Amino acid sequence: MRDLRSRIIVSVSLPLAMACQTTFAARPDSSPSAVLPETESSVFEQVAEKLLPSVVNISARSTVKSSLLQGDPIFKHFLEEFFGGEEGSGSALGKAVALGSGFIIDDKGTILTNNHVVSEAEEIKVAFTEAQGEPPADAKVVGRDPDLDVALIRLKHPAKNKLVPVQFGDSDRVRVGQLVMAFGNPFGQGHSATHGIISQKERPAPGIPLATYLQTDAPINPGNSGGPLVSMGGTVIGINNAIVAQAHGIGFAIPINVVKSVLPQLQKSGTVTRGYIGVAVENLTPDIAQKFGAPHDLRAPFVVQVTKNSPAGKVGVEPYDVITRFAEKEVRSASDLIAAVSAAQIGKESILKVLREGREKTFQLTPQPKPVPKELAETKPRAPASGARALSRTGMKVSDLTRGIASEIGAPGSMKGVAVTSVLPGGVADAAGLEPGDVIVEVDREKVASSKELSAKLANDSLYVLRVRRSNETGDDQYFIAQLDLRRPS
Repeated sequence: MRDLRSRIIVSVSLPLAMACQTTFAARPDSSPSAVLPETESSVFEQVAEKLLPSVVNISARSTVKSSLLQGDPIFKHFLEEFFGGEEGSGSALGKAVALGSGFIIDDKGTILTNNHVVSEAEEIKVAFTEAQGEPPADAKVVGRDPDLDVALIRLKHPAKNKLVPVQFGDSDRVRVGQLVMAFGNPFGQGHSATHGIISQKERPAPGIPLATYLQTDAPINPGNSGGPLVSMGGTVIGINNAIVAQAHGIGFAIPINVVKSVLPQLQKSGTVTRGYIGVAVENLTPDIAQKFGAPHDLRAPFVVQVTKNSPAGKVGVEPYDVITRFAEKEVRSASDLIAAVSAAQIGKESILKVLREGREKTFQLTPQPKPVPKELAETKPRAPASGARALSRTGMKVSDLTRGIASEIGAPGSMKGVAVTSVLPGGVADAAGLEPGDVIVEVDREKVASSKELSAKLANDSLYVLRVRRSNETGDDQYFIAQLDLRRPS
């Protein structure tokens, strides 16, 4: 799947230019009763007065490699003139500055920001105000979580300014239409505040599978990265992170509750070790729910793969189980499950609840540390070139999975299933996401071991749920669900 961020969603930054064990108790968040009891204009004034002392401008200096700028002399000139870069020797252009934002979270000078603001930084400067003659303070990275795109930096020396930590809110209680304010350093202009509403919740966050975004129409621009999104109660409910390219009024923030779950680890060790239970899941749709005997309006992920000898595999979790709760938390999406498992205490038993054939089952399992990915395979599997049989209505050709074909596509020799050998562009199989080299192992939860069996099972004008095996980029097995729609147009 292509990275959606690269197409429509971009981090709140311009490349090499502007980027955009303590327990934190959640405070009551904004609701109609929590709005400050003043006129609407004074509410914004009071929130800005409260938050601006906690927001900082971040300047991260790094070395620019000329390989990034080949064929773009205009951008090279822009960096040299605007940011003071100087020609370096070898492959380096010189120094460039990334501008972003952050906010103070404790009286030790710890600041929360986006990882992409400081990930390449060789030198970090923090400005508390735009007061003329006030020198910026030096800071260093003390914790990074690239998977969530958050980082902690800390002042190297005691602050001359009074440190005003923010108060954290409860992003789970945020509602669509709720008034919010965004703070940061847009385009390097310095401390700025904008206002708007929460446009939507649980937006997909490409590149950040551990969370879904809060969407807001409060103006967010390059340089706002790492700044706080704040409720009218004056509490931080998110971290400004991304915008839609060429759009107006569509910005995204990482919910603060997801960040709070990893802060103790970041502060203690500087890194985050996440839990792992060994399942791959996809989100339930009404059509698939009907196939599974689940309520058609149920929002939950279902299992498409269980890793052998994993915590889930050892207790009996199976493909097609619909996961509804984990560790006392409701699970409504794949992102919810990833976040819940990632936040779970490793080595501590947790409760997993699923629906199987419409009946609830409960498992007790113990999350383990997430395994380190294997090295990339030297060669990618090749699709089989011969022996295919046509399934004309599906727009794909398939073949019985022989040991020879299994070897060609990187599948286990003992695997049973039907190999996809070609897919017609624009056909039904193409629309379902099937590709040459995929192995269809089940149709509507029934195993298929030959192309003849597959043809028989796809005989009717119906919607079919296929369980498919595909080699991922590391050469490991990866299973997913494809919906093959053979219903004739009405």
